[in-house]
Amino acid sequence: MLHGAVSCVQAIQCQALFQMFWKRWFGAADEKDAKTNLVLLGPPGCGKGTQAPRLVKKYEICHLATGDMLRGIISSGSELGNKVKKIIDAGQLVSDDIVCELIDMNLDNPECKKGFKRKESLKGVIELRVPDEVLEQRICGRLFHLASGRSYHELFHPPKVPMTDDVTGERLVRRSDDTKEALAKRLTAYHKMTSPLVSFYQNLKLHIPIDGTKKMDEIFEDITKSLEARRS
Repeated sequence: MLHGAVSCVQAIQCQALFQMFWKRWFGAADEKDAKTNLVLLGPPGCGKGTQAPRLVKKYEICHLATGDMLRGIISSGSELGNKVKKIIDAGQLVSDDIVCELIDMNLDNPECKKGFKRKESLKGVIELRVPDEVLEQRICGRLFHLASGRSYHELFHPPKVPMTDDVTGERLVRRSDDTKEALAKRLTAYHKMTSPLVSFYQNLKLHIPIDGTKKMDEIFEDITKSLEARRS
């Protein structure tokens, strides 16, 4: 069992959040203990939601996805959820404080207490790279099962029954921000914040670039090979 290969997959998109994340959860880490935690970085539609569950299954790890957390709080209908919905519908980024609060809450889950090593350094930051024009094509047809995080696409990966999850039979949903207009705003913000972030992790020798335009199995193979190379 390769449980020690990675113990957490993070799907996070913003530079300021990464810096806060590093300080709050990895700041006390000793470099020699860099054995476990992994960050999965990429723009909307790059394939984070597809690859993360596969990494979870392969390595038996805790998975924290900020996008899933935000959609969960929105579906709760709470005051905070309604506030977050307005921000996302406008194509804007949710504040770092809100996202970090959600991460803190989810780290208290039993499975994450077991699989997430707060005092160990990052194993690596995997960046899934996909051109903007490809992202637009991918995003417009996306469908999601909120409870599990499973994703589908009307053209590329359709469910067996339209708008229905293959496993549970529950209804799938379309994200309210999966429009060309909202995507353009999100990508502008993403590129502005991510360029210096990538440089930051390159200097720390943690950055692992992955071609996100390949087939799903090929991308997964590239990721796992990169992780195994770092373990050797």
